[in-house]
Amino acid sequence: MNNVELQTTKNVFMVLIAYLHDKLVKISATLTVKNKHQNLILTEPKIFSPGEVKNPPDTVINPGEISDSTEFTAGSGQDSRGIISYKIIGQRGPNSNPLYLIVTWKVKLSGENSININVREYEEFPSLDKSLLKELHRGNTGSTCPNKTVKYHDNRHDFIVTGIIDNKSNAKIKITLSQNFQNTEITEPIEVPDT
Repeated sequence: MNNVELQTTKNVFMVLIAYLHDKLVKISATLTVKNKHQNLILTEPKIFSPGEVKNPPDTVINPGEISDSTEFTAGSGQDSRGIISYKIIGQRGPNSNPLYLIVTWKVKLSGENSININVREYEEFPSLDKSLLKELHRGNTGSTCPNKTVKYHDNRHDFIVTGIIDNKSNAKIKITLSQNFQNTEITEPIEVPDT
């Protein structure tokens, strides 16, 4: 083979590898929400995620329930990123407007995956789009690296939200809404010894 044929073969091979990579390697995020709170209900989910959504989010997650997993798959050669929000029923913000649990994520083919958890009060919920995704993902609640828990906690509310993401290209995201026993009259159950 001469140099021209060798270079042409190399170029064809690289194009083939890139094509197969885009067809075979799909970047995705699979999100599950667990509601361990005794009174709060998560409802009215809204999502923004370029790409394909498999198994849309549950419309209601009652106390003690775990949502079905929702998978967000990016387009060929793209990172999976997005927003999911739920209206929180059973508690309102300081201005008496509804509270919303908002989770953002970014899953990469290479590099670290991240999530961010926000709870925001809105009189009118904003449109979910790329600019809101950027704003919330870089928000002041802090995003997390893989396999570290990010936590939303505000002393004005009787709940805590935690989340974790792994560092795979088909990442699993687990979000948990829990009771904050420090800010309520409800106390944790105490075991009483038999007498």
